[in-house]
Amino acid sequence: MRVASMQSTMRYQTQLNDSWDLTTKYLEQADGNSLHRPSDNSVNYSKYLRYQNSYTENIQYQSNVKTATSWMKSADDVMIDMTDLLKTIVEKTVNAANETNNDDNEKDMATDIFAKIQQVVSLGNSQSGDRYLFAGQSDMTSPYIISTEKYNRGLVRSLNDMQAAYFVNDADATGNAPQMLGLKGTSADGTKTMNFFLSTKTGYIYDEGFALEGYKSEIAAGRTVEDGSNKKGEWTAAATTGFVSTYFESNGVMKGSNYTTTYTEQTVTTYTYNAGTGEYEIDTSTTNPVTSTVNNTVTGTNDSTYSFTTGPATTNGDYTVTTYSTPSEITQNTLPITATVDGVTYNLQFDFTYQYIATYNGDAKHISMVKKNGSTEVTADTVNVTGQDLFGSDIFDNENSGNMSNVYYNGERKSVSSGVAAINDLLMVVAKMEAADYDWLSSDGITASDSAHAKAVQAQTGIAARHNIYESVSTMLVSQNEVITQDITDVSGTDVAALAVKMMEAQTLYNMMLSVGARILPQSLADYL
Repeated sequence: MRVASMQSTMRYQTQLNDSWDLTTKYLEQADGNSLHRPSDNSVNYSKYLRYQNSYTENIQYQSNVKTATSWMKSADDVMIDMTDLLKTIVEKTVNAANETNNDDNEKDMATDIFAKIQQVVSLGNSQSGDRYLFAGQSDMTSPYIISTEKYNRGLVRSLNDMQAAYFVNDADATGNAPQMLGLKGTSADGTKTMNFFLSTKTGYIYDEGFALEGYKSEIAAGRTVEDGSNKKGEWTAAATTGFVSTYFESNGVMKGSNYTTTYTEQTVTTYTYNAGTGEYEIDTSTTNPVTSTVNNTVTGTNDSTYSFTTGPATTNGDYTVTTYSTPSEITQNTLPITATVDGVTYNLQFDFTYQYIATYNGDAKHISMVKKNGSTEVTADTVNVTGQDLFGSDIFDNENSGNMSNVYYNGERKSVSSGVAAINDLLMVVAKMEAADYDWLSSDGITASDSAHAKAVQAQTGIAARHNIYESVSTMLVSQNEVITQDITDVSGTDVAALAVKMMEAQTLYNMMLSVGARILPQSLADYL
């Protein structure tokens, strides 16, 4: 059978090209990777893609862990100093509760503790890079501020563990400190006074003696939880709706509501509606103090720093002030409730301290940095400490006080969840030291300082535990990375020694084909011709 020269030439070229392709493939694999396209090995290539995805995820998790551990280490270092300061404050509070101190000693200790509180607040504004450590997700905003002026703040009565267990209705499952609100009672004839505790949750009013010591006899008699049978009065259901917020801002500052409030030394501006222009015009002629007796509202007048809303667009309609940027001074504070003890009826007033006020401008949102694949664990992946974690919230920050919704404070609408309760309680301790109130310091003062220290230690313990977990995960991720890298090498790597032999074989075969083709193919054509 005769073979055509064209067929012989094409077959030779095909075999020569195949030999060259094989040689090229081996040369390509000389970079150490046997997989450059799916056709190289489809099974191994699919494995390679899966392993590569795992490798990419692992690298991202390692980056997350590195950032998280840096963040938590910075926070932990700050909180070590913070808890040391709070421990010192506890010791000084115990010392201040000693009645052998004179008033000058108390004032000196108050000055010392106030300086330490300022230092705690300064630590609370610590940053990692340009981000604030304790501001939640609002980490570009400095979270803590202490006022430069003193305000009337409602007196919180902190409950110790034993009290909190008995007055269980006054403990807050959301993490607020177990507290009740202080009231002062005066008999109708003005000859007797008595202190009271008010539960914002139940509205029950207890005399101070029972709240501090008397409840222990109930426990001894087998009663484990207070059911209201020992109350001396009750805030009625009608008055309970948001009743504390009626009298207090979310940070415990007294509000001018349902009693006479006088503002002095303020320039009052009247805004009068001009029907011709359709605008409110300013009348600067009024410069008298403002007196309000109805629902914290001043109609027709407004200080230049106040927040306000427009009234109805009618002739002579005025602006209505709905929010005060500064708290009021109380000139009258009689509540619409009474309490009766041993047949004596007491008219009640809120008790309060004249103190500095701290505010928190961060939020309660946590920052999560996922450290492993699988289901997301928001709690376990939390890397930051918020103000609520560090200093908690108090009686003025819960729904029982009417302060869980958005409210105005200092002219801004913000969500109430203070994150600064412990600081305000410590500032109350300072005020009580200045007033040399030994009785309060020996009970509530020590409890408040202990609680502030315990809250910070709890937050530090939590962040330290998570830091240890992330450190362990970091080691695990490094090990996983080694395993994944080996898997990738197993399915995509080349055996250099074997590859060298194959390349020599392919190169030799290719050279032989070129040599044979050069000698045989032309002679065959000549014979054919």
